Amino acid sequence: MPSTYNFTHSTETLHLAIVDPDGDVVEEKMFNLLYDFLKPNSSSDLESTADAILDLIPGYNQTSDEMITFCNICGKFMRPCEPFYAMGMEIREELNGPYPDAADQHVNLNTFMANIQERGIASPDPTQAIWAHREAHEDRIQREDIHPDIYMLAAAQWILWYGQGLLKQIIYKEDATAHDLSCWKPGKYYNGPAEFNLRRWQFWRDGYRSVASGEGEYSQKCRDVSAKAAAIMATLEEILVGAP
Repeated sequence: MPSTYNFTHSTETLHLAIVDPDGDVVEEKMFNLLYDFLKPNSSSDLESTADAILDLIPGYNQTSDEMITFCNICGKFMRPCEPFYAMGMEIREELNGPYPDAADQHVNLNTFMANIQERGIASPDPTQAIWAHREAHEDRIQREDIHPDIYMLAAAQWILWYGQGLLKQIIYKEDATAHDLSCWKPGKYYNGPAEFNLRRWQFWRDGYRSVASGEGEYSQKCRDVSAKAAAIMATLEEILVGAP
């Protein structure tokens, strides 16, 4: 397998390269997956490539440094262009969990998608962030086979990694389509409209504050993350919106 490859898609040229062939194993695997997907007359389809990339995501119980490294690898090889927009949409379809046999992985899947949007690899779209927060704050889902931490931590990843981008989508929002509004329906504890607006953002912020202050059956780690998410949201509001 070559260590460099140029792929031309329409008017765009993508350059893949491994500087150190003996370097990171995950980096090499990512390179090979994208090389096989992008090369002319490839037999690798979008779905199988997306599934293979998801399999490379570090487990939730591993160190956060490993997740950061993985996102940096994705950012190194993936660029804002049509093939990777499609890849991002395909990966998003996998985020319908959490599933009992891999609940922890759901947190890092949301981390990954937040990073994909933050790096501009996928076009800006608040839908997955809304879904994650609807589960955590608007529906407050309780399942015997899924610890409540999972929903709250998964939602918080969008604030920790892409909070500024989300708030900018509220401030500089475009008109939502009928399809958008059907996807953004509120949960039962949120009585606002099916829109992504500042009122909804603040409802989530207050939800994180409640968890951080001791509400619900959450771990101390989840409460600490919630406190951080709430603080980030409040700071972003103050800077970008002028909230007190």
